[in-house]
Amino acid sequence: MIRRTTPSPLPTTVWEGGGVVASAVTVPIRGVFGPKDVPCVRFDGSITFRAADVLTATEGRAHVLETIPDQDLAYLVRADRVQKGSAMDPLTRDRAPGDWVLALTTEYDDAVAHVATFTAAEFASLGAWLRG
Repeated sequence: MIRRTTPSPLPTTVWEGGGVVASAVTVPIRGVFGPKDVPCVRFDGSITFRAADVLTATEGRAHVLETIPDQDLAYLVRADRVQKGSAMDPLTRDRAPGDWVLALTTEYDDAVAHVATFTAAEFASLGAWLRG
């Protein structure tokens, strides 16, 4: 099990990279003992991942992230770690090692739609932004 580290305090500025804007937000997420306010990163105002998961990925300890519960499913994946033949494969082909792809699932045939690509340097800067 990966221990989640959460940035504290969350950044008050926005981050920009890969053609999208990210902001740090706190989102109530249902849990066994009721809702808990969880620090998150929200891309383009709607695609939200746990901040701790994003930090883990920027440290190289995770290669696939999915959005928080109760919202449209999206993935943030390291392009050189995608299985050939998967739904993400066409979106990650010909990307540089270390690039990350943000993709939103569609309601048609379990397909995914490209949202953004982050270079390795941009993704590292996302982690630096979260850490403050």
